[in-house]
Amino acid sequence: MMHARSLLLLAVALVLAGCDTYRDYHVERSRTFAQDKQVVWERLLAFLERNQIAVTEADLASGRIVAQRLNYEDQGWAYCERRRVYEGTGSGGTRMSWALRVDRDLALQAAVAEAASTTLFIVDAPFTEKQDDPNSFKFFTQPCRSKGVLEGALLDALGPPAASAPAPPPPNTEPSS
Repeated sequence: MMHARSLLLLAVALVLAGCDTYRDYHVERSRTFAQDKQVVWERLLAFLERNQIAVTEADLASGRIVAQRLNYEDQGWAYCERRRVYEGTGSGGTRMSWALRVDRDLALQAAVAEAASTTLFIVDAPFTEKQDDPNSFKFFTQPCRSKGVLEGALLDALGPPAASAPAPPPPNTEPSS
């Protein structure tokens, strides 16, 4: 009896480990650069253009930029979980299936701020996916989790990060005489 229970627990653990229902990605969303604001701004615009991300608002004075990319093919930028959908079978039961992927969208917002001799850049890049319920042919939008690929490439394209402040010396650990 104990052996069967152990096997059952092992089987459940393997199934749960194989489920792809939740992923957590490290996403760097800000960085400080040694370049002035104008240089960072121009590199940002060039990156967006190279990646077919359309700028919808841009104001250098405030340092705010809004951009989007609609109907893009998956480039590994985000993980979008497909929603489960249910259909009545007519005999009182229901059948589960998965929604169909239609397209993905990106809504990017960024801020560039100058402070002393450095420039701070912050980006937020939420992704969504339009999905279709194949039973009712109704469309809905599913939020996605960024994998950090786009944000990392963008931050790297803006130039080298500003040198960080030197680490403080370690505390004196020698015994007092």
